[in-house]
Amino acid sequence: MRNRPTCNERGISSLEMLAAGALLAVGITGAAATVIYQRNLQASTKRLWTATAQATAELEQIRSASTQRWSSLRADFDGTQIQTKLRYANRTKIQTAGTTAASGDLTVSILGDNATLSDAAEMWPTGATAPAFYAIDIGVASADNEFGRSIRFQTYVADRSGTAAPRGSGGGTTAGGTGGTTGGTTGGTTGGTTGGTTGGTTGGTTGGTTGGTTGGGTTPPPGYAEWADVLAKDATGVTVAGAQSENLHLSLTNESPGDAPVIEVKVKMKKGGSFESFALGGMTIYDGGPSTDTKVDVSGLGLTLPPGPTDVSVNGEPGSGNNGRPFDKAEVQVEVKFLDGSKQKIKVKL
Repeated sequence: MRNRPTCNERGISSLEMLAAGALLAVGITGAAATVIYQRNLQASTKRLWTATAQATAELEQIRSASTQRWSSLRADFDGTQIQTKLRYANRTKIQTAGTTAASGDLTVSILGDNATLSDAAEMWPTGATAPAFYAIDIGVASADNEFGRSIRFQTYVADRSGTAAPRGSGGGTTAGGTGGTTGGTTGGTTGGTTGGTTGGTTGGTTGGTTGGTTGGGTTPPPGYAEWADVLAKDATGVTVAGAQSENLHLSLTNESPGDAPVIEVKVKMKKGGSFESFALGGMTIYDGGPSTDTKVDVSGLGLTLPPGPTDVSVNGEPGSGNNGRPFDKAEVQVEVKFLDGSKQKIKVKL
């Protein structure tokens, strides 16, 4: 009579195989869920960063306008809608980015009512026809916005009419004789507050016909034939990061002692994938979706390159380019156009 095999000799039972399969399925599901969660978190963080950058840029435009058109500032900006590609409860998202008069993700509110302040005595000085400052609020336009509890900008902007505009926004090409736009409060013959120690004769330190020590004029500082000459021809600090190598950072270096006024920025991908947005000095210049060649007029933003390095960030389109990596073996060109019309092109090979 043959001996029957024991359980240990029979191998793996059907029940054990079923249990092992179930555990394997759970493991695979868990790994897939982790990958999906990480991708969604990365995309959400990018949308939040984009919205924050656009709100900040809008605030800077309001501050710039406070030196030039205070009387119309509220009418020009109150109720402005900013589209930022945020998601909503129904999982839809706005595709077009930028500031428009149409519906958007964020709303700008310019508040000039004493009732909005806890201490309103200083907003409307006695006999004033306009407030001395406005309260600024930028928040989500819809309650079901994904960042409804995360994005809220609140600050104050004062009336700066008659004071110097932000550096590089005007320059003061006639500061020598008249004080110019930024050549000083009284400028010209008295030198003014910012017109410098010699005022009318030399155009001052921050204005004048030569662009001054801190820049802003149409003519570059002494020793440079044109503004483009102040920009180093090679980028520094070039790095590529991100799970799909989609984030490019580099620095442009202004080798002069003064701020170089910028009126146009262009980014072009000659090789590699495409990009979705780019920023200069922390200010979002373009965020309009996939592109390989985009030029943006920034003449109304008062944008300058201060002395030393300025960061340029380019966000590539994930999935584009070699092996789905937009900056893999790519060639990127950054072209800057200055107030005097001169241009400088910086090439980066990755």
